Amino acid sequence: MIYTFLLLFALFTLFVSQQRNPGAGDAGFSPALLPSACAGIIALASLILLIKSWRKRAAVPSASAGWRRAAAVQAAIISYGILYAFFGFTVAGIALLLQLQLIMGQRRWMVLLCLSLPPPLLLWLIGTRLLGVALP
Repeated sequence: MIYTFLLLFALFTLFVSQQRNPGAGDAGFSPALLPSACAGIIALASLILLIKSWRKRAAVPSASAGWRRAAAVQAAIISYGILYAFFGFTVAGIALLLQLQLIMGQRRWMVLLCLSLPPPLLLWLIGTRLLGVALP
């Protein structure tokens, strides 16, 4: 089911990105190149996964723990949106990565800190200093 949704979403994105192609501009590449490439890759990957899932139909184990984790991930994403509005990109990003790792079972603090602190800080530095994009 999810693979079918991903395939349809990717094909829709590919279709929309091709319809709104304003031209290549000075860079030689169209602004629709990246969305088109991503949509094409997602469409191909989801098609492969869809075919694989049709070939082998295994028994589905009880998914109650999976639903709890999925709900916890959704709550973490909602809390990211709330924290983003009040504290900005870096604090909200660090909090989101910490929450997601805790949900997935990571309990070692050194790993939690090493995987939660650098990515948002590096993205902020690259975005603001290197690319000149204003991030809150």
